[in-house]
Amino acid sequence: MTALTLAAAQSISIAGDVAANIERHRVFMQAAAERGVQCLVFPELSLTGYEPSLAAALAIDPHDRVLAPLRDSARELRLTVVVGMPIRLAPEAGVSIGALVLAADGSLAVYIKQHLHPGEEVAFVAGQGGRALEFGSERIALAVCADFSHARPRKPAPVCTPPAC
Repeated sequence: MTALTLAAAQSISIAGDVAANIERHRVFMQAAAERGVQCLVFPELSLTGYEPSLAAALAIDPHDRVLAPLRDSARELRLTVVVGMPIRLAPEAGVSIGALVLAADGSLAVYIKQHLHPGEEVAFVAGQGGRALEFGSERIALAVCADFSHARPRKPAPVCTPPAC
């Protein structure tokens, strides 16, 4: 079995400066790749800072061209990166807190925060989460902040009665 190397970036974002924050993320990505990291996770809203009052103006579609430098770096470094960004999935949709998964193969996945803290509903709408990350046989569930403290109910195991058992 090959070990999966994960890292958390303890980055400081410049409030509202997406371009500068992208460049800061790329520095962290390079350092992580040099250390053999396969998956690098940034804080909630890392590309904008945690700035609810700016979220509507900064929200973008996850496929927006502004993210191309991060996607290109992830592919070139063969590194999967999870970054935080206020997103709009459609022009008329509300703003969500997104965790964008920029995969080493160039693909993109989106996780949307499901459980907002009191007061966040003023700037954000709750989402539906997203799929787990897969690294070979390893699966990693994503969560943004408050989502971590809300257990998702598991499906009960099927009941087996004799003689089928």
